Formats: sequence, structure tokens, C-alpha cells
Amino acid sequence: MKPTCIAMITDFGLDDPYVSIMKGIITSITPEIPLIDITHQIPLGDIQRGAFVLWQASRDFPKGTIFLCVVDPGVGTGRKAVYLKSRDQIFIGPDNGLFSYILYNSDFSCWELSNPDFQRSNSSKTFHGRDIFAPAAAYAAGSVTGDQFGSRLNNLNKLPQPALIINEKSLKGEIISRDHFGNLFTSLGAFEYKNNNLQFRSWIDGSEIIINNASQLRIKVNDQQLPFVQTFSSINPDSCAGLIGSTGLLEIAADQSSANSLLGLEKDDPVILSWD
Repeated sequence: MKPTCIAMITDFGLDDPYVSIMKGIITSITPEIPLIDITHQIPLGDIQRGAFVLWQASRDFPKGTIFLCVVDPGVGTGRKAVYLKSRDQIFIGPDNGLFSYILYNSDFSCWELSNPDFQRSNSSKTFHGRDIFAPAAAYAAGSVTGDQFGSRLNNLNKLPQPALIINEKSLKGEIISRDHFGNLFTSLGAFEYKNNNLQFRSWIDGSEIIINNASQLRIKVNDQQLPFVQTFSSINPDSCAGLIGSTGLLEIAADQSSANSLLGLEKDDPVILSWD
């Protein structure tokens, strides 16, 4: 598998030099590898948001992509640093649950980043992004394989599984994230249109059902009933609706407005999708 690029996700923001420092380390080791910024605006220490953004983005990157992921509130503690290989892609970062969502329905191999030959000497306790993760990504983009970094790991720390209950005429889930526009992502999905029907295949465990006649779908959030639509422009002004977004998940959205602001929903709030 030939490395294609290094794609970066962090909660470092852009006000400080930390992202650029990591890029400088990578470039000094493997100058020819392209670097892509997915985002550096993950809320500080929000492992769950980082895990979702990684899942959302990684599916559209090519085989051979190396994902350098640093949302690491436990930096300097006993949590492990890992090299993870899954779906012909490589993921490098802390073993703190950040890789939970990409492992759904996927096999993986994992090794600990413990070999000092592939780290900066005298690593600090506060900047493993510079001293451990960036060098690992750069060496992985060269010729270093997982087993050269350290011992194999069979288990990884995982976040609690998002709520998803499948009934005969309904799906029950929760809000799991939101984007810059205020669109709210739910744990319900993934969906794919098949003529006038919806094919549901759980992104969590692979369970499948067919929902006949998608026009009959109803959405309930915090005792509010929302319609189901197919486009943002179909949503009435100053109101919200549910639709299948680009991830295949059910999203709660508003047209040219923020569903998050209009509804005041929070992460973990329940969502029910039902039909006749």
C-alpha cells in the first residue's frame, strides 16, 4: 500500500504555531508527502467530536492515506500512542477513543508507538503531537511498517456506542454532533435511496432494513414533530426538518439557518424516526 498523503485532525486551533511545528517535523523527515488539513478546530479535548469528524472525513480519502489525529487531553499520562491500520488506511494518534467510530464494521491491526528510533529524542510530556505522532506519520509515509514501531495491540479504548435501537416501525437514536452550519448529525443511518424507498444499513453494526415509501417518515425530537424532506430548500423558513445528509446519516437541518440554534438540541438528546 503506497502512502498517498498525510491528513491532519487536531484541536490545536490556528492561533498558535503547534500545527506548523508538526508539519515542520514531517517535512524534515519525508519532504515529498502531501499534507492535508482536515480541521484543527475540534473543540478543546473533545474526543467524541474528533472521532466523528475522522469517521466523516476518512471515508472519502484514498487508500494509503495516513491520518494524523491529535485530540489528546491525556497527553503525558499512561495512555498509549498507536499506529492503526484499517480499510487500507493508517491512523496515528492517542489510544483514548479517538478511533472508535472508524472501527465499526472494520477489521484492524494495531501497534504501539514505542520505538524511540522513530520519535524525537527527549520527548516532552506536553507535546506528543510534535515528538511522537508527527514523526510516526512521517516515517509511516516512508518505509516504516506497523510492527517496526512497537508491539502489537489487540484492544483499543473505545467511546460508548451511540444509541441506535431498531424496531419494526421506528429507529431510536441520538444527536451525536453538529457542523459549522448548525446542522445536527444523528446516530440514525446510514441510509441510501432505492427508488421511493430507503435502505438502512447501520453504520454501527451492519443491521439492515428497508423502509417503504420514505414520504411517510416522521421525526420526533424533544416532543417536537419534524417533517422529512430531501433537500435544504424544501424546509420552510424559520423551521427545521430531517433529511439524509452526505454522510448517509439522518440530519436535523434548517434552510439558511442553524437547526442547533432554532431547536436548542444538545449532544445525546434523543431522536426517533418512525413510519407507517
